[in-house]
Amino acid sequence: MKKLPGVFATQLKNLLTKSIYEKYAPAAVLNPDAPNHWQEKVLYLFILVSVSVGFFVYVLGIYGNITHSYWLILLAVTGGYFACLFIFLFPNLPFPVRAGMVCAFIYLIGMSVILTVGPFYASREWLFAFTVIAAVLLGWPGALLSMGINLATWFAIGGLIHIGFWDDIFLRSEGSHYWFMIAIDLLFILVSTTLLITLFFIRIDESDRAAKSYSQLLLNERNKLSESNERLAREMEDRRAVSLALEKSEEKYRTILETIEDGYHEVDLRGNLIFFNRAFAGYLGYGDEELLSMSYRAFMDQQNAQRIYKVYNTVFSTGKPSLPTDVEVIPLNRGPRTLSVVASLIIDGQGNPVGFRGLARDITQHKQMENRLQQARKMEALGTLAGGVAHDLNNTLSGIVSYPELLLLNMAPTDPLRKPITDMMKSGEKAAAIVQDMLALARRGVAVKEIINLNDLIREYLASTEFMTLQTYHANVRFETRLEKSLLNLCGSPVHLSKTLMNLVINAAEAIENSGTVTIATENLYIENSHADPETPQEVDYVTLSVRDTGKGIPPDDLDKIFEPFFTKKSMGRSGTGLGMAVVWGTVEDHGGRIDVQSAEGQGTTFSLHFPATRKAAARKDNPAPWESIRGRGERILIVDDIETQRQVAGEILSALGYSPIAVKSGEEAVDYIQTHPVDLILLDMIMRDGIDGLETYRRIIELRPGQKAIIASGFSETERVYEAQALGAGAYLKKPYSIEKLGLAIKRELSSNG
Repeated sequence: MKKLPGVFATQLKNLLTKSIYEKYAPAAVLNPDAPNHWQEKVLYLFILVSVSVGFFVYVLGIYGNITHSYWLILLAVTGGYFACLFIFLFPNLPFPVRAGMVCAFIYLIGMSVILTVGPFYASREWLFAFTVIAAVLLGWPGALLSMGINLATWFAIGGLIHIGFWDDIFLRSEGSHYWFMIAIDLLFILVSTTLLITLFFIRIDESDRAAKSYSQLLLNERNKLSESNERLAREMEDRRAVSLALEKSEEKYRTILETIEDGYHEVDLRGNLIFFNRAFAGYLGYGDEELLSMSYRAFMDQQNAQRIYKVYNTVFSTGKPSLPTDVEVIPLNRGPRTLSVVASLIIDGQGNPVGFRGLARDITQHKQMENRLQQARKMEALGTLAGGVAHDLNNTLSGIVSYPELLLLNMAPTDPLRKPITDMMKSGEKAAAIVQDMLALARRGVAVKEIINLNDLIREYLASTEFMTLQTYHANVRFETRLEKSLLNLCGSPVHLSKTLMNLVINAAEAIENSGTVTIATENLYIENSHADPETPQEVDYVTLSVRDTGKGIPPDDLDKIFEPFFTKKSMGRSGTGLGMAVVWGTVEDHGGRIDVQSAEGQGTTFSLHFPATRKAAARKDNPAPWESIRGRGERILIVDDIETQRQVAGEILSALGYSPIAVKSGEEAVDYIQTHPVDLILLDMIMRDGIDGLETYRRIIELRPGQKAIIASGFSETERVYEAQALGAGAYLKKPYSIEKLGLAIKRELSSNG
């Protein structure tokens, strides 16, 4: 029995679903365009509520009616409920029949209550509801009929009160008087309410008909518009004939041309402008009077003028419009712009050519974006190359860098082999630096950024041995600095920015053949965005690094190539690898900056690098740790690396630092070893050719030994897999080849951590 309410609720829910609603709904309810849609919907919702919610009211009232012997009320309510159920199950009955049945059972229920309990209880509301429902469903006729029935009913009730039909209600004279007053009030309320409701639904019906009428009008207009579009398409096929008609109406012709965004222009056979629209004049920056009769050669260089001449010559000889041709124009008091020009021949009424017409579109921004995309693709291609060789090169260089450092630890300062071994180590470090250049160029080796000041980097470089060597090679070059005293900081990589500064200064010095000056300057710069470069933020504080030389300058044909990988006018291998300016470009891109280059042959070159500034303060640098502080105490360290030479180098460094190294050549061997031999720390290579890589190795190890400490050493740059390993608990990341000090510090910090 306890399950019955739940089952009944489920059945009721299914009854009220959309499928049941649509199944028993009259057609006019589901069709908004039906003439009596609103009346049908109100009636259907009333019936739906009566059948569903009214069932509970009906069941709850049965007990009370039987207990008090209210048989007349029980009979009326039962008849009313089953009348609603009948109307619900047979929705195809005529609307007046269904609406009349609803109004009738409302009236009968009200009368049964009045006759049973008297007129001074809640029974009067049924008569009020009877008139309101009749007005809503049947309009004016139903409203008038129901008010007439109610009026007669009130007189009849007054008579029953007067003759004492209800014994205990009031004295006969007082009851009649009270009922007379109530009837007057009810009549006023009923008439006013019914009148308002009826007018309201009449307005709704009129608005609905008007909306449908407007909808039909819009549909007709849309059909007309569609037909107009079809006619327009057919007319465009006859554009040549239409163009002859447009030439006869100069005003209409000019209006159309002035509204288009492309630059329309006409020139005579000698190339002098005879007509142009506002957009074309705007491209060139000249006034209408200045531009009229001006030759196209006046606003472009000889190379671009020759290109346009060839286009006009081809159009004249073939009579066919040209393909789009890109030319560079020089507007008045502005920088060069690139236009895409299409030209065709102008023929007079006798069929003789009299000039050329053309459309020009400003594609400067598009060309800039295209050049940047080409540059990015070149960098991506080089990145693939750099990523492929960096791992192997860095592993190979580990022996060249680390073994000399180990030898120097046990070598006397006066040993004759100390210098060649030191030179060997420095050569290895230079080779490693070249690999880092390739990674920086590929934008795959950027270190973690920190808050730095460009002035500090410049001072460090000017005090370095690299700069001193540069001064020795270029004794005829004077180096000057103009550093902003209150220079803002920036967020960046000190390594890559220092490399960028060094490349710019070296190139500037080598551009000076005899004697000259290289000026290094910094300044705070506030740059506002222009329409030509919408990608730049509207308001940005920049830190600007400028390197200016008084050398021979860069030829115009080479300006677009200087940032390409391996492009150089130097002797390859003598003074560079051809990667220097490409590294500069990659670094600026990685830091969200921009580059401006100004150069003229014989007048020198200025590179201005703009980096977004920050108001954050730079962090203090830690002093190098003493040698004794990085030595171990015999801790067991497992070396996991697939390169035998790398395992040997790491083992010897760890032994020299006082640790107990154990080496395995694969991740699988490392997992097997850890199962039975606990270690204090793992020195883990991330990329191994055979078997699982470093991330998977560390994942399996921490399943066996949760919290196992590890540091990552790799010949490649940081990758997402490195970050995943660190998220699992691995410590520092070391880039191969690493020095003894860097390895010792990383191990010491990890062993002393609480992780």
